Amino acid sequence: MKHSVSTLNQEMTQLNKETVKITQQNRLNAKIQQWVYLLPGAKTPARLESQIGTLRMSLVNITPDADGTTLTLRIQGESNDPLPAFSGTVEYGQIQGTIDNFQEINVQNQLINAPCQRPRPQRC
Repeated sequence: MKHSVSTLNQEMTQLNKETVKITQQNRLNAKIQQWVYLLPGAKTPARLESQIGTLRMSLVNITPDADGTTLTLRIQGESNDPLPAFSGTVEYGQIQGTIDNFQEINVQNQLINAPCQRPRPQRC
């Protein structure tokens, strides 16, 4: 019984941390329309209206390493239909301060070019 309570407390602590990150991510994204903020601790996608439709973006395979964090940016169409080829810029870094008054620090950017995901007979 003692072990079960301890495990439950750990799970509740983790859920509370994730809830805080989801709330922060949602508040950041409520203020903008041209891009999305993704916080590793949120573990939830953000949606972006783009020229190729609504995109659902999320961070997966998040692991700490000697240089910070390694992760994969997943970009999917809202309907899970294959996406046409597209390009964009990914900016990443840290947020310092509060959600209402913050600075982006150590920001770096990287151009991405995603190939067409549609089957061959369809045009991209």
